[in-house]
Formats: sequence, C-alpha cells, structure tokens
Amino acid sequence: MILLSIALLQAAAAGGGDPLAPARSDQVQCYGPDATRRECVSIGAYHRSPDGGVLNEAIVLITPDPRIIMTTVAPVQVKDGAICGAMQPAHLAASTFTVADAPATPEQTAALRQELAKAMQPLFGKEICTSITTTPDGASIGQARVDGVRQPAMDQPVIWVPKAAGWKIRTN
Repeated sequence: MILLSIALLQAAAAGGGDPLAPARSDQVQCYGPDATRRECVSIGAYHRSPDGGVLNEAIVLITPDPRIIMTTVAPVQVKDGAICGAMQPAHLAASTFTVADAPATPEQTAALRQELAKAMQPLFGKEICTSITTTPDGASIGQARVDGVRQPAMDQPVIWVPKAAGWKIRTN
C-alpha cells in the first residue's frame, strides 16, 4: 500500500528544469509503463486549480483482479526540483472508483475508501516528494522521499507520454 500512496501523489522532476513543463505540453506521467501495450500502473496528470495552485489527478490500478481503479485529486507543489504533496483523508473521501470497468456502487465505494484509509493511514499528512532521475542505462525512475527521508522501496519507473497517445491503466 505504500507504493499505492506514492502513486496517488504521482510526481516528477525533469533533471534540473521545471518538473511540470511536460504537463504544460499536454503530457501525463505513466508509472510502471509497458510501452508495447501502452499501459501504466498509474497515470498522473497536472492541472491548475482555481486559486492558481497545481492539482494532481492520479488514476491508479488498485487491484488487477477484480480490476479496481481509483481516481483522486490532490494539491501538489514544486519544491527543490521535485513535486510534493500530502495525501489527506479528505482526498480519499472524494476519490472515485471503477470495479471491472464500471462505476463502483455506493457500497463498493464506501468499502474501498474504508480499506484504503486503513492502509494509507501511516502516510496521511506526510509530505511525499518525487523527482525523476535517469539511470546509467537511460531509464527514468521516480525517486520518493517521505518527510524528507529517501524511500527507495517506493521508487517506480516513470515516463512522460502524450495525453492524446492513448495510454491507459494496465489491464492485467
């Protein structure tokens, strides 16, 4: 569930530049990419909020079977070349879900929120920052920090992809 939490706060920093520049060019982040199938474990998009801040919309595969996908929105900010945010219970309470590619029923939604709240409790309110680094073989990795402490177990492969290119959440 810790990997889920970092996925919910999808974030990246492009080496030394503006980490949100690709988002302003109609790109989204694909975590756990499968380039052959054009699939991601999670997709992060960034939008301006009405107050001028930045919102991260994360679409996350919770389980592959049954296929459960959560969509959540949380504010983020750029700090020291990384995208940072803190997931709050209110963000989870506003999340939406699909189960087997259909909108979750109210009962399913309530149960999912309850289970995820238990799993995510240790990270609620903690600042999670992610920056993209490039490995020696050229792969991009989202490196995570929680309250300033590096968390290598939360690192994930990530790429920016054009929003219109048809990438979707993994099917299996």
